Amino acid sequence: MKKKPKDEKMNDYQNFPKKSVGLQWYARGLLALWSCLVIGSLTWNIMMTREEIISAARIQARVAYEKDIIYRRWNTGHGGVYVPVTRETKSNLYLSEIPDRDITTPSGKALTLMNPAYMTRQVHELAKSEYGVLGHITSLAPIRPQNAADPWETQALQAFEHGEKEVSAIGTINGQEYMRLMRPLMTEKGCLKCHAAYGSREGEIRGGISVSVPMAPFWAIYHHHAQRIWIVHGLLWLMGLLGLIFGSRRLTKSEQVRIFAERSLRKSFGQLEAKVEERTAALSEANKELEKEIAERKHAEVEAQKAHRDWKNIFQAMGHPVMILDPGHRVISANRATTEFTGQPEKELIGKRCYEIMHGTKKPPAGCPMQKMMASGCKETGEMEVESFGRTFFVTCTPVNDQEGKLQKCIHIATDITQQKQAEAELRKHRDQLEDLVRERTEELEVKNAELERMNRLFVGREFRIKELKEKLKEGEIKHFKENE
Repeated sequence: MKKKPKDEKMNDYQNFPKKSVGLQWYARGLLALWSCLVIGSLTWNIMMTREEIISAARIQARVAYEKDIIYRRWNTGHGGVYVPVTRETKSNLYLSEIPDRDITTPSGKALTLMNPAYMTRQVHELAKSEYGVLGHITSLAPIRPQNAADPWETQALQAFEHGEKEVSAIGTINGQEYMRLMRPLMTEKGCLKCHAAYGSREGEIRGGISVSVPMAPFWAIYHHHAQRIWIVHGLLWLMGLLGLIFGSRRLTKSEQVRIFAERSLRKSFGQLEAKVEERTAALSEANKELEKEIAERKHAEVEAQKAHRDWKNIFQAMGHPVMILDPGHRVISANRATTEFTGQPEKELIGKRCYEIMHGTKKPPAGCPMQKMMASGCKETGEMEVESFGRTFFVTCTPVNDQEGKLQKCIHIATDITQQKQAEAELRKHRDQLEDLVRERTEELEVKNAELERMNRLFVGREFRIKELKEKLKEGEIKHFKENE
């Protein structure tokens, strides 16, 4: 068989398809899956953030409502309060049937009785001018025309008559969005002083108090958080894309080498000299690929150094509290997650010692990973209980040395594992229960096994006796046959 020249073999490898269709579809599938996961996570996080913002607005509206109820009850408990008559505070026309509605002090100062509704209306006007929070006392049959319900309040009042305890929704008032919340206003005993003449009875629904909180500040917080979520997920997707591209290229090159070597072996099968020569060529090609891979690894190291520099730019986007410390435990830099967790801005954290911030102590706590790192010179980890915050963290301290090997900085990363520790405790509890069940079952099986062994010995002894008897009968038959013969 004629040997193929080396140049021709090299041309075969160069002409080999550079991309595998199967690997391309596999890489595309992984990219699609990764994109779906990132998009799903992004959508879920934005939805959860929106729900939390709406819940926060609803809570603020409830607080405003409860505040109105408290000072109304205080006023009702005193049977109303007397206040000076001013241009803003005039006598209540709807209390004209009360004989002592207006009184005069010995010094000649005119006072007028202010009932809960009058007081609530003035407080709502003050809250509107100061904070933009709207409040409204209303009913389906208001005594004061200005207390008439708008369409949304009318639907809420009708819902109260069917047993609803609270109605809330985001609505538009005068072109602005508000979190609107309304609860029924019950007639109490103290209310009958003013409302008995209008047919009100204790315990019945007299109307409702509507509270409207501006949504603009809450939407500003929502957009800020949503922007951060977009940035973080974009970085995650980009990192995954780069990983898939790098891995796909490596797999493609490996697949090319494998298929080429397999075809070369099939072509060279049948002739030892050609096989050795082609094997040598394959090894040479593999060596070139190895050299190429080494060059790529060196290039990857350069890229890794560049990525390390880029990492500083996304330092603030990391989700765990991260601090850069000097050898004296003092904070050089802290990311946004640290400032959010501690409630202190970065400029106040810089210069403070980490144990003063996290533990509120004057010295490092027992088992401090940074103390271990300074003693060993290597990365150290450990679980730390932060009692001042009621949390448990897995702390990693990584040293950063200069060219002479002297400690320059420490990267302090704290991962919140409070829920994990709670889950581990629960898992240990279930594991102990399972071990008890297994132990009980094992004891039962040992008793059953002993019984089976006893029965087995009985049956085996019986079979041996039957076998001996058959052999004796057979020997007797042979002997009888020989005698008769």
